[in-house]
Amino acid sequence: MLKKFLITFFIYFAVFMASTNFAMAYEGECEMNPDSKIKISAAAIAAVQFRNPSAVAGTSDQYPAPFKYSDAYEETENVESGGAFANHCKTQPDFYMVKFFKAALCREDPFVEGDGTLGENPDYSSCFDVFKDIAGKEIEIEPDGETNLLEEGDGLLLPLGTYPFFAVIVSNHLKIKHTQKYINGADNSRANLYGFGDNGIHTEHDTCYTLNKVTTYSGSRDGHGQVDFRYVGYDNAHTVTVVDSGSGSGNATMKCTDGEPGVDHAYATEIIDHFGNNKNIVSEIAYEPFTETGIPGLNMAATMLQDNNETVATSPNNAKRIAAFFTYAEPIIITEDTVGFKLNFATTLAVSVDASQEGAGAGRKIWAAKVGADPFTIQVQTKTRRVSGAWR
Repeated sequence: MLKKFLITFFIYFAVFMASTNFAMAYEGECEMNPDSKIKISAAAIAAVQFRNPSAVAGTSDQYPAPFKYSDAYEETENVESGGAFANHCKTQPDFYMVKFFKAALCREDPFVEGDGTLGENPDYSSCFDVFKDIAGKEIEIEPDGETNLLEEGDGLLLPLGTYPFFAVIVSNHLKIKHTQKYINGADNSRANLYGFGDNGIHTEHDTCYTLNKVTTYSGSRDGHGQVDFRYVGYDNAHTVTVVDSGSGSGNATMKCTDGEPGVDHAYATEIIDHFGNNKNIVSEIAYEPFTETGIPGLNMAATMLQDNNETVATSPNNAKRIAAFFTYAEPIIITEDTVGFKLNFATTLAVSVDASQEGAGAGRKIWAAKVGADPFTIQVQTKTRRVSGAWR
C-alpha cells in the first residue's frame, strides 16, 4: 500500500514572465521598443517588406510581412531564404484561460505513441490524480500572478515516491485576452493598424485588442472560406461559430483604436483542431525538447483526445481535449518533508499576434488579423520543510 502524506499548501499557477528561467532570447519574438510595442518599419508600412524576398516578385509567395524577428532569428518553414520578416509575432498574453480536466503525477510514462497519424489512448495506470474534474475547471492565468486550481481550504494527499512524469488534460479551446500596441520604428511615432469594423480612413490607431471571436489553428472549417471534408459540421460539433481571419473590416478579428480598449474587449478563442501540417489530422506529437522555456531537461509530448478524456481523437470534429505529458531533467519527489506543491504554467510566448497585409505598394493597410494560441509548458515545483520555504 502506498504511504500518503498530506500537503496543506495549494496548487498554484505562477506564470513565468521575467524570471531567471526565461532570461534568454526566444525564437519567434518580434522587435519591440522598451514599452513592449511592436515595431513596424517604413518598408513594412509601404508594404515592400517581404517574408520571402527570394520569391518571384508579384507571386503569392512574396507577400508583405510587417513584423521583423529580433536577435537575427529567421523563419525556415515555407521560406526559401531570408525569413527575417513575418506576419505573426510571439509574445506574452495579458490573460490566458485554460479549462483543466486532469493533472497527475506518474511513475511510468502515460504517453503511448501511435503510428504518426493516429495515436494510442494514454495509459494513466501508474498515475495519481492531483486534480480531476469531469466537467472541467476554467483557470484564468495572468503574468506574475497566482491562481488556485484547488478549492479554497483544500489540501493534497499525495503518495510518497518519485515521479518522472507529469500529465494534464485540458480543453483544446484555448482563450486569450490581449491588448497590443504598435509603433513606427523609424521615428517612434504612432503606427496605424486596422481592425474589425474599420472604415479604413482613420489615423493613429496604434492599439489593437481581442474580441469574442473563435478561430482555429489550421484555419479550416466548413462554410467559412476554406472547405475541407474533415471539417464538415465542425461548428455544430464544437458549439461555436468559427470566423475567417485576415484582411478587411470583416476578417480582422481584433479591433483597433487610438485610445484604450472598448467595452467589447473580451477573450478570443483559438481551437487547436489538429497536430501537424497541411490540415492533416495528426492526433499526437512525440516527445520534443522545449529549450525556449529555459527549464533544463524539459520534454513534452501531446495527444488529441475526445471529450470522454480517454479516447484518442480521430477527426477535427471529435478532437476536444489536449493531453500533455512532461518530463524533466530531475524527477518530482514527494517525501514526508514535502509541504508545498506548485505548477508554474509558462505562457512566455503563448500568444501569436497575427497581421495581414495583402498585395504590395504604398497605401496597403496592415490589419490586426487574429491572436493564435501557442504551446504552453508546465514546471512542477515542491517545497520541503527543511529548505526555509524555497521552491525546487
